[in-house]
Amino acid sequence: MRRSNYFRISGTSTAGAGSPRRSGAQQNRYSSRKYEIKLLSVDGAKVATIQHLRLRKRNDDRVVQLEVAEFFTLRGGRILEHRGFFDSFDFVQQLLGQDLTDAFAASVRNAMRG
Repeated sequence: MRRSNYFRISGTSTAGAGSPRRSGAQQNRYSSRKYEIKLLSVDGAKVATIQHLRLRKRNDDRVVQLEVAEFFTLRGGRILEHRGFFDSFDFVQQLLGQDLTDAFAASVRNAMRG
């Protein structure tokens, strides 16, 4: 079973024994987590959701918000595959509390010149 771990920004990981550990890490990082399902679409074994997440960081009480698109494939009542997508650049800016757009654009321009 594959599962995206969008809270750690570490790509795709294998679910299983590590899942409770990741959930515990999320609870340690965020004092509150709220999820609002904006869209839920089901077509046979395929499920798609769009969610609005609102997370309050435990260490500085800052609230970060993101929209997440998730896609599931089910088999036998279980999740066979899970993929999640979100704007990681925006999420990092919110975590840091600063706008990185100009610095990032300058880095891209410099890389294109070389």
